[in-house]
Amino acid sequence: MAKLPIFYRKSSEAIISFSFTDILSKTGYVTFYGLNQYKAAAAVYSLSPIKTSSFFDADDTDGFGLWTRSGANASQSLELDWLVSKTDQLRGNAFFTLPLGMVNFGGSPSNYTMAVSAGLYIDDGSETLIGAVVEKSFTAINLFYGGGEHLFILAGVVDISAGLKIKAGDIIRLKIDITAAGNKIHSNIYHDPKNLAGKTIPTDLTVNLPFKIEL
Repeated sequence: MAKLPIFYRKSSEAIISFSFTDILSKTGYVTFYGLNQYKAAAAVYSLSPIKTSSFFDADDTDGFGLWTRSGANASQSLELDWLVSKTDQLRGNAFFTLPLGMVNFGGSPSNYTMAVSAGLYIDDGSETLIGAVVEKSFTAINLFYGGGEHLFILAGVVDISAGLKIKAGDIIRLKIDITAAGNKIHSNIYHDPKNLAGKTIPTDLTVNLPFKIEL
């Protein structure tokens, strides 16, 4: 007797574990954590959906594994990448929070302001801005040498409601730029997934990306 044919439905390429969902908008969010894949003196910055990534040295509770510090005048730029592994679609609002700080290393006591801009980009062979860049200025009042660090959080929203198709090999990139605040003023960008820095604000840099859910 001939064997009966077996019909099956192909399963999805991967099971996505969402950090939280919005059923009404058919959106699932994945939280990505900024981190420095800290290996000796080499810094490799990335976005990881795994808070306890093996790349992150849990014992590194002091130093540039937890934050990146500028030179004098506070100016610095940082890029953190997530390498896409499968075809998917982003749709909705993306959210990010960036923990920042300013420290005086010998400048005159004063009020110092630093301008911060951050944006999400897709790199599929050429880099394209997603939505719009988020910009804000922060002022440290009476920032003086030995007076400790002034801490801030930049919260941003990026509109991807029109939808964005992503595929394996694409890179989603967060770019952060800080312009000069003043002579001998340094800026800190925290990328501390486990909040090990012991500051008065959360120091985990997060990006929440919206994925379209097929219900």
